[in-house]
Amino acid sequence: MTNLSPAETQLVRHLVRLAGRSPLGYAAAVLPTGAIRILGPRAAVVYPLEGWVSKFMRHLHHGYFDGLAHAPAEQAGQAG
Repeated sequence: MTNLSPAETQLVRHLVRLAGRSPLGYAAAVLPTGAIRILGPRAAVVYPLEGWVSKFMRHLHHGYFDGLAHAPAEQAGQAG
């Protein structure tokens, strides 16, 4: 795993801020496969290199990194 370039790291911070969140708790790295791994405060996602920015923004917009309150619908309805 390698760190993103300083410009890419700054891009991740700006995207997180653009979505109205604090960049604290977010980290990104390039995996040996070439994919991008984004770690957030409550979730981690691996994106293919092509198109990762738009997918990351969509996940931020939908609250994926915000925690359990935004769990997928099929999980939300599974109360014991």
